[in-house]
Amino acid sequence: MRLIKKQFQLNQFTMQYVAAYKNEDAEVLESLLLSDAYENGVPVSSAIVKYNSNFSNMEIINYYIKINKAEIKKDIGFVDSDFIITFGNLNKRHNNFIR
Repeated sequence: MRLIKKQFQLNQFTMQYVAAYKNEDAEVLESLLLSDAYENGVPVSSAIVKYNSNFSNMEIINYYIKINKAEIKKDIGFVDSDFIITFGNLNKRHNNFIR
């Protein structure tokens, strides 16, 4: 039962993270993660700086995320996902970023 509760918490975390990104709220993103966390091999502290820059220079038009795998190993949560962001830049041209 403990693993099910932790899996639920990991799913809740993932939904909060996606909502914060969609709302362009780097402060909430940072509050959700431990200071020593990594995202795609990059320290979260570096990723947050990049997010702040992106949020101030781009408008997110659409955000799609596909969770491939979410699991807990030794009390550490791992989420593997793919996402597509459609955004507009300051010149109002639309671009796609696939990660």
